[in-house]
Amino acid sequence: MNILGIDTTDKIASVVVKHLDNIYLGSDINNITHSEKLLPLIHKTLQESNIKFEDINLLATTNGPGSFTGCRIGVSTIKALSHPKKIDILAISSLELMAFEAYLSLDVDIEKYICPILDARNNRIYYAVYKIYKKNSKIYIENSFDISNDDLSVALENVSNFSSCIFAGDCIIKFTESILSYSQINNLNFTYLNYQTIPEAKYLIDYYENVSDDILSSKIYNTYNLDVVYARVSQAERMQNE
Repeated sequence: MNILGIDTTDKIASVVVKHLDNIYLGSDINNITHSEKLLPLIHKTLQESNIKFEDINLLATTNGPGSFTGCRIGVSTIKALSHPKKIDILAISSLELMAFEAYLSLDVDIEKYICPILDARNNRIYYAVYKIYKKNSKIYIENSFDISNDDLSVALENVSNFSSCIFAGDCIIKFTESILSYSQINNLNFTYLNYQTIPEAKYLIDYYENVSDDILSSKIYNTYNLDVVYARVSQAERMQNE
């Protein structure tokens, strides 16, 4: 299976190509210019992998939440690439991919509740809670709390329904003190990965190879039914409604 995957939901646009047993990576920092640099980055990564786009069997992407512009660029690009040959698209939310990445880093087989968080600015976060575990060498991921966008205090109150939870994300260092303080006051077992976790295209390959087939089949889209997960209205919409 030859796979081309991309992520543009964060400041780092990343591209991955899997060809045979080899994985090739490309990245560029600055989400403002993702629109200018994504296609050249895809082209460069394909060249380095010594494979033509015509040989790609599966496309993969994150579809949000995250940067409004980045999400739209990534999903629009992957849909345009899919359309001519009707190539299937594996689409994973950026939060679910981060939760999967965090679970891999723990190197465990037992069940864990993981809350990935992305900075939505103004003391707000994108977040969700996933129950992740291994069975018969495959990873299973269950959505325990839907993707939301809330003030940190509201988010912590919602996540408190899970007495034991691991936090991971791009703003984990920024909010560590608040998370631990809330955990201690409410007698919860909140822990965290003490480094920044961001969605990265390379984990789309790990996801495809390690997650159960039942879950994978529910994540396959095409040009027409793939959409962006925004988790909040745009600034223009908010201004219009004021």
